[in-house]
Amino acid sequence: MADHPKTPPAPAVLDDSTTDTLSPGAGVQNSSAPSTDAASAAPQEPAESREDFLLREEATVGDTALALGLNKGLRALARAARSFLLYDPSNEAIRVFLTAYRTDMLGAIQAVMESGQFGSGVELFIRPFEMVWAGETVYLERDRERSLAFRMFRDGVRRLTLRGDVTWDELLRLLQIMSIRFTGVRQQEDDIVTLLWKAGFKGIEIVAVEGFVPEDEEVGDDEAVVDQVAGQGEERGRRQSARGGRSADARTAASFVDAPADFDLPIAPLLPVGRVIPVAVDQDELLALQLEATSHTLPEQCVRLAHEMLSLVADPRDPTDWPDIRYLLDEVRDFLLAEGQLQPLIDLVTAMEDMRTGDSTHLDDALRAFVDGRALVRIVRSIPAAHTRPPPDLLWLLDHLPGDHLAHALDILASERSVGARRIARQLVEHFVDADPDLVLARIQGGDPAVAADLLRAFCVAVPARTLEAIGAAVSRGDADLSFEALRVLDRAAVSPEVLDLLLQLLESEVEEVRLRSLEQITHRNARTLFQAVQDHLAKASHQRMSPKEASAFGTTLVSLDQARAHRLLSEWIRPKSLFKRIFQDPIGHKWLQWAAVSGVAQVPGDEPEKLIRWLAERAGSDLADHCVRTLARRRREMANA
Repeated sequence: MADHPKTPPAPAVLDDSTTDTLSPGAGVQNSSAPSTDAASAAPQEPAESREDFLLREEATVGDTALALGLNKGLRALARAARSFLLYDPSNEAIRVFLTAYRTDMLGAIQAVMESGQFGSGVELFIRPFEMVWAGETVYLERDRERSLAFRMFRDGVRRLTLRGDVTWDELLRLLQIMSIRFTGVRQQEDDIVTLLWKAGFKGIEIVAVEGFVPEDEEVGDDEAVVDQVAGQGEERGRRQSARGGRSADARTAASFVDAPADFDLPIAPLLPVGRVIPVAVDQDELLALQLEATSHTLPEQCVRLAHEMLSLVADPRDPTDWPDIRYLLDEVRDFLLAEGQLQPLIDLVTAMEDMRTGDSTHLDDALRAFVDGRALVRIVRSIPAAHTRPPPDLLWLLDHLPGDHLAHALDILASERSVGARRIARQLVEHFVDADPDLVLARIQGGDPAVAADLLRAFCVAVPARTLEAIGAAVSRGDADLSFEALRVLDRAAVSPEVLDLLLQLLESEVEEVRLRSLEQITHRNARTLFQAVQDHLAKASHQRMSPKEASAFGTTLVSLDQARAHRLLSEWIRPKSLFKRIFQDPIGHKWLQWAAVSGVAQVPGDEPEKLIRWLAERAGSDLADHCVRTLARRRREMANA
């Protein structure tokens, strides 16, 4: 592992507790010795810095090569998790820790699996300050602030299994969860068990119990401790009774049970105080109980319970009806959605569909609530950002469940701001747009421009027959985002009069980049019929604000559409005859038309274009003359390389 970056150690800070003060009666071995203690005068070692404390290596433990390898991987995990207390995620040190964690942990798991002696994965038993694998301690750290085992044990994790097919993505998410519990940014942060459940791991399995967080690290009241010692509770009860007091049990019972004054039965005597005697549980039975609460089996158990209740509803001999189990189905649905368990949800929907009979009103009502707008938002937000397509399980659910999924997807696209969620929502719209194309078209015509651009893309893919109608609605709004998306779609469309008309409409855009891209598409399509329209646009734009880049693009486009016609027109703009002298009285229009003419004529082969450009360079203003010189130089380079 690469060394972590070091920072200078913090200077030691001494408080009153570090200075020994002799009482007047204390014995002194040498009365002639100086008043200052020799030990206090000696230089003290600097206190360990927080960086050194957090990044100090845990103990190396393990008796075998496999155990030592696991120890190395777990130490790399703990060290990387604690490193987030010191460095920003973008710090190079974090990259070093991640590299070490990936190499050591994946290597250790692979080595265990290749040995073929330990089942399907690495099964780690979590103890307060250590982790045990195959009877060997593979992690040990007794400092609570640094110990990874203590954090997991405190939150209730008792066993962590890393399967042989675990991926780096899941190991990275495991590190993220551990780092959250180390940093503790939010006081309301979920514990490790909750975070591990929500992660929906495939290659990582946990066994957990109810966790605990001590309210006070110090030892509590001595008398309370005495009460917990076997055999002492009875004596304490006798002492309280002698004082006329009541025990805690009596106070608790009285706060909940208050018999009326005329109650005609005597109060039952209290049972004698007994001792709690632990009983050893068979290991096989204990293991079976633990497996019932793993992250993989609990969703299956929920679905099995719902399936059993559905079978009671289907049984004509049983009085159980839909209203009796509706709350259970809702609870199971919410749990599976919260945990991102789509496959168990599919199993439940399939079981419910198998019950469909003549009257399916209750069934449809229950199914319609399975993926409503709120549930779909939760599902979309839970999809990792790296996923570029909706999960197939989600599409299966939506296809088999009643509901207005198109409207829900449109609402998500309008409300979500993250790139990943918007991408998934757009593809859901694309999947369901056939249900109501006019609704999507109306959103394109009047919705938020950024949302309308996404809808335009989805609409053109799903309803190709109405692509030009949708593009026309988008172009008419004049928004830059919509215009760029329209150009992207038009770039793949076949040449037609409608497509050319849309490109001419885009030439009227107020955004220069939109006009430039329109000219590019007109140039590539070689639409000779647009020559006059492009010329008119240039003549009109030359009297307005125009950049040199746009003027050059117009000239190049004219030559590409009709070279002979453009050569004659542009030559007259460069060196006008008497008729055009009267036309070019406006110096602004004259300049940009000649600028476009120089860029266009330079594309025509032969000696005459070069003579025209040199003629104009000798007579034009400084900007236009520089443009002529640069154009001639570029033309000669291109001819030399041809």
